[in-house]
Amino acid sequence: MHSNSAVKLLSLILLGASCVAAQSVPPKKDIPAIAKAANGAVVSIVMSDKNGNPVAQGSGFIVSKDGVIVTNYHVIAEGTSAVVKLPDGAFYLVDGVLAFDKARDIAVIKAHGENFRTLALGDSDRVQVGQEVVAIGNPLSLESTVSNGIVSSIRTIEEEGGKYLQITAPISPGSSGGPLFNMEGQVVGITTMYIKVGENLNFAIPINDAKPLLETHSAKLQNFPNQPEPVEEETQNRDEDAPASSGKSTQPEATPTLKTAVAFMQQMAEPEDREVSLGPISGVEMQSPGPFVTIVSNQPVYMIVPTGLTHKDGYPEFTYTVALDTAGRSGGKDYPAYISFALGDIDPLSIQSKESGYDGDAIREFWNRHPKCAADPQCDHDYLAFLDSSAHKLTLVSFHTTDLKPLIERGGLEIKNCPKNPCAANPVPDGTTGSVGIFFRNKDRAERFVTALTYAVKSAGGKPDLFPPP
Repeated sequence: MHSNSAVKLLSLILLGASCVAAQSVPPKKDIPAIAKAANGAVVSIVMSDKNGNPVAQGSGFIVSKDGVIVTNYHVIAEGTSAVVKLPDGAFYLVDGVLAFDKARDIAVIKAHGENFRTLALGDSDRVQVGQEVVAIGNPLSLESTVSNGIVSSIRTIEEEGGKYLQITAPISPGSSGGPLFNMEGQVVGITTMYIKVGENLNFAIPINDAKPLLETHSAKLQNFPNQPEPVEEETQNRDEDAPASSGKSTQPEATPTLKTAVAFMQQMAEPEDREVSLGPISGVEMQSPGPFVTIVSNQPVYMIVPTGLTHKDGYPEFTYTVALDTAGRSGGKDYPAYISFALGDIDPLSIQSKESGYDGDAIREFWNRHPKCAADPQCDHDYLAFLDSSAHKLTLVSFHTTDLKPLIERGGLEIKNCPKNPCAANPVPDGTTGSVGIFFRNKDRAERFVTALTYAVKSAGGKPDLFPPP
């Protein structure tokens, strides 16, 4: 009897201990859940030189609501200013460096703002060879890349300053400084592609190596390694009118990051046969003070929207609406054509992108391949199937001036080629407009163009409509 009671008591004790142990270990998550939880806390970091030209780019992750970010030291080693970009398109200036360990390739920086999303840190000493891990990077050209793998080795590399986690999860270029997660969604490492001990090897710095920097860093901000002038302590000397909650610059002194944004717009627009430059079009007197942006379109882009399908005598008849984007609209004049505007005149809330009609070239290609289609009663089925599965849709980027004031200069150019910066040409003024629509053949490029333009407009002090539509 006593023996049975003792067995039951021991079973209860073991069961209770198991429950406590289970409760102390966070539940495992799948990869989509980890990626979703990390969204908004993994950032791109863009370093610029004293002239505002981008010189380096990497990733980082936010560990406190007031904008403390962990990244690799080599990400911030070049350049004199920095901006971080979140996946939702928001840009934040970097106030300075809080701490760094060059030997371990770790840096802690401070973004200007508050109420950021954060990541939980795990214990890298508990990482074991063979366990699953997830790496997330946020390079500016391809946000939120997610890869998974295992810890293949835990190695001490003397020439690199200590212990590293060797992983099979691929680390894409630009993802250095991003977080490495265990399957509980905790950060256990800082990914890096900087180590040169061999080819096709991916590593992460154990997160425990960063914790002393996070615990002991000074409140006084330090310079970037290449920054000649000291950074003001904290942010008390910034313009008092700047919104403290967002950290988004509204000051003219943000020109370096403004140049970065315009350079990124050019990167997105170049494959679309357009040129984006900082400055007004030559030969036209602008109505507002700068900074200005000029967009030159070297080739028209047509959009076709099927508006109806009818049958006459058993044969299909299609009706369309055809539009030509205003970045290339030149009043019948030859291309190239331009729009030129002051960034501060644009309503930042109006800048958006959405999929619209079909690429006119793609529609014409279908009819060229089916010259007798109109005489075939079955053609409507083939055509509709083409629209559903093969036809390429255009993405419309649209924006307007605050309260639709006609302040955007537009016109054709008398020459066929236009230098990028400055865009010196012999303009043929074609009047002004208050709204613009630009077609992109690539949706991803269009969305990134919107992100950069929105930042540039906000940096230049663009204001929302005083009387927006209901």
